[in-house]
Amino acid sequence: MRKIQFVLFGLIIISLGWMYYAFYMKTSNMAYINLEHVYEDFTLKNELEEKLKKVQLTRQTILDSLKIRIQLLSKQMEDGSNKQNTDVEEKLQFLREQYFSKERQFLEDNQAASQDYNKQILQQLNQYVQDYGKNHNYQFIFGANGEGSIMYAQDAVNITEEVKEFVNAKYGGKGK
Repeated sequence: MRKIQFVLFGLIIISLGWMYYAFYMKTSNMAYINLEHVYEDFTLKNELEEKLKKVQLTRQTILDSLKIRIQLLSKQMEDGSNKQNTDVEEKLQFLREQYFSKERQFLEDNQAASQDYNKQILQQLNQYVQDYGKNHNYQFIFGANGEGSIMYAQDAVNITEEVKEFVNAKYGGKGK
């Protein structure tokens, strides 16, 4: 009789443990997102990236135009007389200085714009992930970036797709 009670008590403990585990897994308030996927598919990031490409293309067109003028003047200098060469040489030197100055300025401006855009993107993305976490009652949302912060997680707690949809809807003015 005592053995039966002991076995029943053991089964009850095991059953309660299993029920607690099953309940905990269903009500887990921890999840993770694949940061790279969310970042790459973020509409704001794609818009700012496109904007930066257009600015860079315009700047490269200006540099290309200056380069062509330099090449034409160099050819003129090779073909022209000595009197003309002095004027052409001064113009050529001025254009070269202008070219290198603009090239340096554009490089610095491109880097500054890229850093500014990345800062804007990350600030907005962080805010939207916080909003998502609050709206869905998560205690933690971990960011998996493939660099060791999360070595393994079950697919059941991967909310990357949901967060991507949320941040893009929020950015588009459709999110809660």
